[in-house]
Amino acid sequence: MISPRVIRLLAYLMLMAAVPAAHALKKFTPFQPNAPDSQFDYYNSKEDPRNTNGVIKRNHMIDTVEQYHWTGVNFDKFNIFEQAWEDLDFILRWIPNHPGALNKMADIEFKFNRPGLVVPYLNYAIKFCAKCSQTYVIYGIYLHKKKELDKAVQMYGKALELAPDYANAHYNLGLVHLDRKDLALANEHAQKAYARGYPFPYLKNTLMKAGAWKEVTVDTPAAPAPAGSPAKQ
Repeated sequence: MISPRVIRLLAYLMLMAAVPAAHALKKFTPFQPNAPDSQFDYYNSKEDPRNTNGVIKRNHMIDTVEQYHWTGVNFDKFNIFEQAWEDLDFILRWIPNHPGALNKMADIEFKFNRPGLVVPYLNYAIKFCAKCSQTYVIYGIYLHKKKELDKAVQMYGKALELAPDYANAHYNLGLVHLDRKDLALANEHAQKAYARGYPFPYLKNTLMKAGAWKEVTVDTPAAPAPAGSPAKQ
């Protein structure tokens, strides 16, 4: 019986063998995804059928990547772009739809004034898993922060096509309509978000101050987990 500790070590050695220069990388290079057999779906918790040796499993690979490049790493403290970018790039080459890494890559784009930095990562994440509604929400939040409101609406709309009861998508779509001064649509999506248990009060409070908060009864089925922090809470 091989212990979990040994499995993690083997997983990490496999990662290092596949990408030997990952920790030596000093200069920014455009995003280049790993080969398909070296990519893992963040939202698919099943053991990956590509791992035929019975030891290195998909969840161990993801745990190992996060252990060395995500968990405990305070990306906000970095004052040098490459320090923050390197680990995130590594994560997203192995786990293209990792929600935390996508959100943080967007953050460092703004922090270090690197316009468009996260776009190829987001585009590839959607190509990698076109049915992952969370990725469209992350993309929508990014576009909203860039004040590209029409494009943000399209992204949230795609998320809701895939998951009509996704509270996070409804909330963020409500925020966009609020910024577009369409209070009726903002209220419509706010009602759906809060009926599904969305916690942040900003949208409701703003609509109430504008006299546009109108409660309606909506169904409340289950929805996907949150994908990222909204533009306003």
